[in-house]
Amino acid sequence: MLCVVYGLNYLDKTTLSYASIMGMQSAIHLHGTNYQWLGSMFYIGYLAWEYPTNRLLQRLPLAKWSAFNIIMWGGTLCCMAAVENFAGAVAVRFFLGVFEAAVTPGFALFTSQWYTRQEQGTRTGIWFSFNGFAQIFGGLVAYGISTGVKKHGATIDSWQIVFLTIGLITVMVGCIFLYFMPDNQLNAKFLTPRERVMAIERIRKNQQGVGNKHFKMYQFKEALTDPMTWAFVFFALVADIPNGEFTRRSSQVASLNIFRGYLEFLLATHCIFRVHS
Repeated sequence: MLCVVYGLNYLDKTTLSYASIMGMQSAIHLHGTNYQWLGSMFYIGYLAWEYPTNRLLQRLPLAKWSAFNIIMWGGTLCCMAAVENFAGAVAVRFFLGVFEAAVTPGFALFTSQWYTRQEQGTRTGIWFSFNGFAQIFGGLVAYGISTGVKKHGATIDSWQIVFLTIGLITVMVGCIFLYFMPDNQLNAKFLTPRERVMAIERIRKNQQGVGNKHFKMYQFKEALTDPMTWAFVFFALVADIPNGEFTRRSSQVASLNIFRGYLEFLLATHCIFRVHS
């Protein structure tokens, strides 16, 4: 479930790039830097809500809050099919970023909650690799819809169908996630009472328990003074700034789109095997 949802997380925010070559820009009268602002508005919403949603992930039941955000971002993506102008698209993209802000930190919590420190790198690599799978899947879905509409026609535009299709798939997966995903080992439906104790016992070596709902200032200060924290900040800046622009434009360079997905998937898989070995 983590793999599928994380793939949808990547696919939902990049659906804009597919729609941009299917007539969306002319349909909602984008001009000048409007398209670039739509790409950026997602990350503005993401940044604005990142800290509050992290605190809510800590204070609320983890699986239920994550599932709520998955369902809401799927519904928000569907709303993109109804926008008629730049202002409406900006509002939808902002809230799409708000709801998707919970995914990566929430999944990091799930992974640390269920796996030992030695296992966490491999497990994170597995669900993170589905970014590449989503790029492959999304390109094929967009191509199929575009080709089908050209051949057989439709009552709405192909770019609207893309938003509705991927958005409704996300809502459906979010409902499945809500039903099956446990908040922690203690309410995992697929484990017996004895197995729940065993699942908690096996992560005792992490020295972290299954969830702490209190903010600890000394840990916050320690993180700010850790050079590794700022190394991650630097890495994120130099990697994600160009990646964000390429993501918005990838469908406009059609020959690179699916190739990029395969490359991301293969690189992530290679890293998983190297960590495991």
